[in-house]
Amino acid sequence: QGAQLDARAFLNALSGCAKQSGRSGEALQLVGMMEVWVHQQHSTRVRQPEIGQAYAAAIAACDESCDKEAALELLPRMKTLGVGAPAEAYHAAITACRHDGADVRTARALVAQMRQEKLGLTTRSYNCLLHVVSAAGERGDEAFAVLDELERQGLAPDEITYLHLLTACRPTAAQAKSLKSLAWHQRRLAAASSPGPSTFDGALLASSHASELKPAVSLGLGGSRGSSSVSSMRPGSAPPWQRALALMPGMLQRGVVPTERTYAAAIELCARSSEVAEAFRLLYSMPAAGLRPDGYSIVSAATAAAAFGEYPVVLQLLHEVELEAARRRVIAHGRDGLTTDAPASRWARRDGHRDGLTTDAPARPPPLQSELRLGLFDGGRGD
Repeated sequence: QGAQLDARAFLNALSGCAKQSGRSGEALQLVGMMEVWVHQQHSTRVRQPEIGQAYAAAIAACDESCDKEAALELLPRMKTLGVGAPAEAYHAAITACRHDGADVRTARALVAQMRQEKLGLTTRSYNCLLHVVSAAGERGDEAFAVLDELERQGLAPDEITYLHLLTACRPTAAQAKSLKSLAWHQRRLAAASSPGPSTFDGALLASSHASELKPAVSLGLGGSRGSSSVSSMRPGSAPPWQRALALMPGMLQRGVVPTERTYAAAIELCARSSEVAEAFRLLYSMPAAGLRPDGYSIVSAATAAAAFGEYPVVLQLLHEVELEAARRRVIAHGRDGLTTDAPASRWARRDGHRDGLTTDAPARPPPLQSELRLGLFDGGRGD
């Protein structure tokens, strides 16, 4: 039966294993069969590029099944057989290091090995390393070191780079607790010194976390972010989570378009670091960027507000989500009109395709202040 097989058949079979979790055992069996097949005509078959690609798919299948040890064992098996490991094999092996406690040291060693073998390091290579760093958790400074190394190589970060960086820069549990206590203290001071209300509308907006929350703010998508505590930080002068958030405005300048995933990671980072106003600022920026606030972003922002007892804000946000779901049901049933209880959504894309909204997108944001609500949702977006 081995004579009826070819390298492409093994590659296709192993690629199928890599698309589903739990198939690492099957992948290893196929690799064993492939190795026997290669040995039958070693001098010719070992040089076929599909063999290296098949190994890369097998390593990816092990990664998908959270089997780090099996993934890492396949690289030396390739060399024993005489197959040169392609870059994608190393990328899969590096990514597999995220399992079982996230082995950053081994991931870095694999990157160094790629360099020794003169395999061109790419943005994807560093993204795989960042994936492991982010999985390890609480390694923001190390994540920035990877970013610096990427840029020193003349490579450009992409959306995945920023996504892993934002995830890696989450504060520790102890730091998050201290940040929350500090934010509470700042809110009490702001409420005591301000003649206005001491609620989310007043005290939070008057705090150092939201020194200039304006409708024109759009995180690098037009307009200035003002002088918020996040954006004014110089590189290296702030904790990793603030440095990561400060990168958001410059993404477009680097040719990187933020996505829903990027915003969701940033909002989650804000929630964990008690940057409540920044979380809502990001949430409000999504429609202006032509993005749909998804459930993860909304829940993260609501969690940040709830942590400070702003339950009316959370309840209104959830109510607006229900209204949007009702609006979607009306559209699904082919009705043209909406009841007065379900206002038209302002979370639509700028191109006006409201029917493309997800059911977990709210119709309006919580009422931070009337000026913000009017400026952001009642004009200037053409919807």
